[in-house]
Amino acid sequence: MPTPTLRLERRLLRQGVTTVAGMDEVGRGAIAGCVSVGVAVVTAQTRTAPNGLQDSKLLAEPERERLFPRLQRWVSDYAVGSSSP
Repeated sequence: MPTPTLRLERRLLRQGVTTVAGMDEVGRGAIAGCVSVGVAVVTAQTRTAPNGLQDSKLLAEPERERLFPRLQRWVSDYAVGSSSP
């Protein structure tokens, strides 16, 4: 899997957008149970993504846990929400 980049986000920021929020669902979806959504916000000051960042489904749980503090410091803001089916 390719390393994530901020190419699209940087293009939007150059066009005058002040913040960009990216989000993705976590889990199997509401049809199979609860669904959670993670949101990360970047700005023009956001640096390159931390090494090792990729699709969370491709990372073992210990690796996700190890990356979490680095991700918290990397983005300007973040949130996680969940809902039952």
